[in-house]
Amino acid sequence: MRFFSVAVLVMLSLLACSEVFGPNETVSRAYGDYIYASKEGALESGWLPREIPVSAHEIVESHNVDSNEMWVRFNYENEGMSGFIDGCEVRSNPLFPNARRTRRNAPWWPERLMQGKENEVLVGYTFYWCPRMIHASTELPAQVAIDHPGRVIWYWVGRQ
Repeated sequence: MRFFSVAVLVMLSLLACSEVFGPNETVSRAYGDYIYASKEGALESGWLPREIPVSAHEIVESHNVDSNEMWVRFNYENEGMSGFIDGCEVRSNPLFPNARRTRRNAPWWPERLMQGKENEVLVGYTFYWCPRMIHASTELPAQVAIDHPGRVIWYWVGRQ
């Protein structure tokens, strides 16, 4: 009986903590393509950049509402790519996102694009620093990794 009472108190404490500290502040979503993402309000809410190409498909995004960090992945076709990276500069030394926070908030993000991997040679990638990407009505600095052979864009915003 004593074990049962302790177990109930532990469960109630955990429930109280989850209510006090609120729900997980990270949201992840997937969209089949640009049109679906647009209809779902992903561009208007600011969780996807307005510059995302219309040819984007297989879109996955995670964002943390407290830290404003964002991780976005999508496949692309050549159409619209120049518009996506207009105003960005090629960077040979990207600042990868924080590994611990990225693993927690975007577990689908590849390890090779996290802090601690900066010195690895990533063949087939081009990295960009974008000082102003539009998210809803806010301009944010972002980084982009283009995996040319895989035709995948990796896009991140936030603390390093």
